[in-house]
Amino acid sequence: YYAWLYRGLTLLGIQRRVHPMIQKTLKRQDFFDTDALILERFSKKPLFARVPPAILRDLVAASFKQDARGFHLVFSKQWEALIYDKMTHTIGAVWQALRQLQGQVTLCKAEFSDVITPGVYRRLCRDFCHIRCYEITDSTQLLPFECPDILADRLLC
Repeated sequence: YYAWLYRGLTLLGIQRRVHPMIQKTLKRQDFFDTDALILERFSKKPLFARVPPAILRDLVAASFKQDARGFHLVFSKQWEALIYDKMTHTIGAVWQALRQLQGQVTLCKAEFSDVITPGVYRRLCRDFCHIRCYEITDSTQLLPFECPDILADRLLC
């Protein structure tokens, strides 16, 4: 129903204003004077609370580029917002593609994921026997950064 509703919002030209991730993305600060300010800000956010400090430093170094004025996001927040918009428009095609996949697929879902909701996860586990589903406890959508060893163990078994 969400994809159908989103198409209707698109016809009205308001989908970008009501999509929660697009609005959140476009409001995000994307420029900092120093990398220390980035680390300070990120380390205070609940989203990054489970990311070990050394990995958070690597994440910041990979996500920001320094120029003469300071540090800015490598990929613009407008580009990320466009990804959310396009992704929402193609969700039906994703479900169709999942049905056509051949071979074993491993899905590792973060317990506190904003992307894979509990309902979506139940549907994936129930309707797709070729998808091995694992929920990694005490993790968010930053799962690869929060517990890389657990994720690697799940993917390599």
